[in-house]
Amino acid sequence: GRTGTISEIALALNIGKKVISLNFDLGPLFERYEENK
Repeated sequence: GRTGTISEIALALNIGKKVISLNFDLGPLFERYEENK
């Protein structure tokens, strides 16, 4: 019911934050790699 959807949304937000922070961490590395090709 209701509590399930709230916890699912919280979990999704948590995962989303991790993915976003990973992308920010890796972004500069990918840019450097592209420049060095």
